[in-house]
Amino acid sequence: MASSPRTVEEIFKDYDARRTAVVRALTHDVDEFYGLCDPGKVKRLFSLINDLPTVFELVSDRKPVKDNKPAADSGSKSRGSTKRSNDGQVKSNPKFAADDGYEEEEDEHSETLCGSCGGNYNADEFWIGCDICERWYHGKCVKITPAKAESIKQYKCPQCSIRRNRP
Repeated sequence: MASSPRTVEEIFKDYDARRTAVVRALTHDVDEFYGLCDPGKVKRLFSLINDLPTVFELVSDRKPVKDNKPAADSGSKSRGSTKRSNDGQVKSNPKFAADDGYEEEEDEHSETLCGSCGGNYNADEFWIGCDICERWYHGKCVKITPAKAESIKQYKCPQCSIRRNRP
């Protein structure tokens, strides 16, 4: 970096270029990268990432509260994500806690049905929970990908979206 002071225009130009690069990396390049990945490895990677403590947990020294009921984890975007409830407490529902505990969790969710097609829960598919009615849906049934779900703060299923729009 030059030792002479920079003008406002130079600083803005630098900022604009960096912002454009970040936006491009988060929108276009992520799809290309995702296409190169093995779906099984992607799910495993997401589960490993989701098992890490959040910045909130690290700063506040709070431990995540384990909650095994899918309907009670209303802030969750997908199986295996960690989210905060309205009171600031952290809820966690890890998808792959351990390889030997995987079969137990599969049995636990066997009664979970898709709110759209009525299909049974399958750990190999992406699911998303509605934050309003707490129903679970196949991502493909409601046209939500794991990447898109990451950017959604509060997911409303199609039925709740229709209900909210009525007077």
